[in-house]
Amino acid sequence: MWASLRGPKWGPQVYSRALFGPGVSCLSYVSTRGSRSEQRTTLLGSDISQLTAGQIAWQLIDLAAMHHLFDNEAAQRVEFFRLSQQLKEKEQEVAKAQEAVTAYTRQADAISRRRHMLDLAATARDRHVARTVLHALDDVAQLRTDRDAAAADAEKARQTVDDVTRRLEALDPAAVARTVARPAGAGCLAGQ
Repeated sequence: MWASLRGPKWGPQVYSRALFGPGVSCLSYVSTRGSRSEQRTTLLGSDISQLTAGQIAWQLIDLAAMHHLFDNEAAQRVEFFRLSQQLKEKEQEVAKAQEAVTAYTRQADAISRRRHMLDLAATARDRHVARTVLHALDDVAQLRTDRDAAAADAEKARQTVDDVTRRLEALDPAAVARTVARPAGAGCLAGQ
């Protein structure tokens, strides 16, 4: 296309109408006539080998009338930078929130462990109290058994005393006095 556009018969008006339609009135402007070194080097007015890469890029942008795209890109880059900064801030907030959640989770776990230990201690205490009460009840039952046995022994002793008392009362006092007055050796001989 470039080769078909080059040539002495076409001027800026023809180029602009051929490339962009009737809406563009002029493609370039030459302020002064003179040698090539005095004029601004443009993509249309010089050999392409005389232009740097940057000049070629800007000439193509000018030629294609696409400045608005570069302005949009600049605005998009600014917006991208702003959004990137916001994203970094949000990531930092998320990291802080994660640290807080981790700390709260550790605290909740510690509280849960303490509560579990308290439950175990309460259970152990209740078991100890129950064991102590069972031992006390066993001791009371043993005491009751011992008391009943002692009462039975006391009753037996009372009956023995009553029996001895009856037997003593039944003895003739004259016979008892004779038995007591007898010499010790005589009782043994009499018993033989």
